[in-house]
Amino acid sequence: SPEKDEPLNVTDSKGNESVLNGYTKISFPRWSCHLLGLRHRCPHGVVVLTNGFIIIQRRSRTKDVSPGAFDISVGGHIKGNGSYDETIYIEMAEELGFRESDISRITEIGIYESNTSIPEKHFYSIEARKVYELKLIDGSFDKIKFLDDEVAGVYLCLEDEAKELLKNDNIASGLKNTLPFYLKWKSSIN
Repeated sequence: SPEKDEPLNVTDSKGNESVLNGYTKISFPRWSCHLLGLRHRCPHGVVVLTNGFIIIQRRSRTKDVSPGAFDISVGGHIKGNGSYDETIYIEMAEELGFRESDISRITEIGIYESNTSIPEKHFYSIEARKVYELKLIDGSFDKIKFLDDEVAGVYLCLEDEAKELLKNDNIASGLKNTLPFYLKWKSSIN
């Protein structure tokens, strides 16, 4: 598929892009990054409704990795010279149909490194994930649409229920790794 050929810039664990000769960014096709385990940038967003419910997505069964699994609200790869900030909005629109105008507040939480290995599929994904909390405007949930065949549906839950989902065997790395990162941040501000 074309998405497997999209260029991803190689980064360090903090999301700083690697450069050659002081100015040329190093890029590889997405499939190559996942085959060789080259670190790349991915934003992840936890979408929260005004009543405190978190949107958990259910991945499409057609996905190569973790088909049908529960996953974080929104996530994706940054193509080439794109940025974390612009990509989180692109992914939110593609996966859930929400626009920037549907968000009352976006909070940048931080960056962590995620490592996902599936040796039998020759899949080694190392990501510098920047995590955001995205607060929906009241009534925006009614605009939800699954536009790109990546998301099969959503599950709405409160934080305690989301923690219980982490015990489920059918969860993708986004939920498994990003949700605890988010919840740790959330408990530090309360």
